[in-house]
Amino acid sequence: MPFSQFSLSQKLVAALPDTFRSATEIQTIAIPAILNQQDVLAIAKTGSGKTLAYGLPLLEQLLETPSQALILVPTRELASQVNDTLSQVTQDTELTSISICGGADKEQQKPLLPNNQMLLSQRQAACLNYSLKTL
Repeated sequence: MPFSQFSLSQKLVAALPDTFRSATEIQTIAIPAILNQQDVLAIAKTGSGKTLAYGLPLLEQLLETPSQALILVPTRELASQVNDTLSQVTQDTELTSISICGGADKEQQKPLLPNNQMLLSQRQAACLNYSLKTL
């Protein structure tokens, strides 16, 4: 199914790389459900498109209703991958995505937080550590 058939803004669909014009199985199942405010619990293989399966509906909601979102992931590498994927899709929108990870300089990360709408992807421990020590 092409991404253009989902209830996603043209900005998000247009920002997808050409290789992402057709949704994967997990995206076809998850995107409509999440757009309809339904909970989704799913398992899919690495490389199957899980980040966009939850990321596109989340970004759509942030475009419609200005707010912030927090995505918690288990590793620094995954935080970086999620951030890279979502940053690519938000490049022509007012949304920004940052990744906060433990071990990074908090003083460099702190100025990024108050920007308008943003999407954070970070490890759980880093989130707790960062909020307890800097906010």
